[in-house]
Amino acid sequence: MIRLLFISPEKTDTCSFYRNGGIAPSLERKYPDCRITVAQWNQITLHWQVLLGYDVVMLQRPYAKEHLSLCEYIKNLKIPLWVDYDDNLLMVPSENKNFELYNPGTREDIKKILQAADVVSVTTEALMQAFLPHNKNIKVIPNAFNDFAFRNPPIRKGRSPLILWRGGDSHIKDILSMQGPIDQATLAFPEWQFIFMGYFPWFLRDDKRANIFSMPPNDVILYFNNTMKMFPAVVHVPLYESPFNRAKSNITYIEASYFGAATICPDWDEWKKPGALNYTTPESYFELIRAVVKREIDSQAKAAEAWDYIRTELTLSKINELRKELVNTLI
Repeated sequence: MIRLLFISPEKTDTCSFYRNGGIAPSLERKYPDCRITVAQWNQITLHWQVLLGYDVVMLQRPYAKEHLSLCEYIKNLKIPLWVDYDDNLLMVPSENKNFELYNPGTREDIKKILQAADVVSVTTEALMQAFLPHNKNIKVIPNAFNDFAFRNPPIRKGRSPLILWRGGDSHIKDILSMQGPIDQATLAFPEWQFIFMGYFPWFLRDDKRANIFSMPPNDVILYFNNTMKMFPAVVHVPLYESPFNRAKSNITYIEASYFGAATICPDWDEWKKPGALNYTTPESYFELIRAVVKREIDSQAKAAEAWDYIRTELTLSKINELRKELVNTLI
């Protein structure tokens, strides 16, 4: 029996759903001789008596000095160390609320953690390139559609006149980078609803428009189920050019395709996927919205094209094969 310990900053958040606790049940079934314990940093005492019960320890998104100390302790116990990252924490931009958290001292600790790891898994090729100077054994394990938690979506005809954005307040500059075309679209198409889920960009609302709405963030399972019922035509992803954004994964493309919506997203390698509507400039961002609204682009056909790709290439049952291979190299 192979025993794995997965440690997460928050074992029930969305990051854990995609990279830690959410992938563990499917991995156990793919790997019948494997048992996984999912723990949270502040809910477990990590001493030798606990750690010696495991064959591999995986740390999700470690960054703090105490995380580095734990990595060194695990190495002293001769237990294989696997660390996983879904963002370039060495390049957190100044407008991000966590910028001060990832200060120069913290960045040095992250580099030492990377150096200590026996293997590092990351979400994207760009993130792998960013971390390669600190560890040569890096595996790209992309985010995937969780076909253990969810099944194939029902085939439905028709879309609501609804354009959706979802994210937190770390995306303020991203929204501002495309405020022009978003403003233009909300004014040009008053019969369409523009919903912002999570952070609400208050600077977009004014007396001229009554078609901009906000929704609070939600538990990831409820988010999937509730958004599916909304029938959005488009999910859009404004991202400005930066090393941090370039390393981001295409989770929104995966989610939108499951909802039956087309994805308007950057013309970057990570987002150049079947069915995606890739923008290059603010002008093209607006043009893609306009083309969907005017039915010059069939958003459902684009979503179906994307979904065909995801269900063959980006399901968790398929991607967990990469995790199984990674574990086999450590034991």
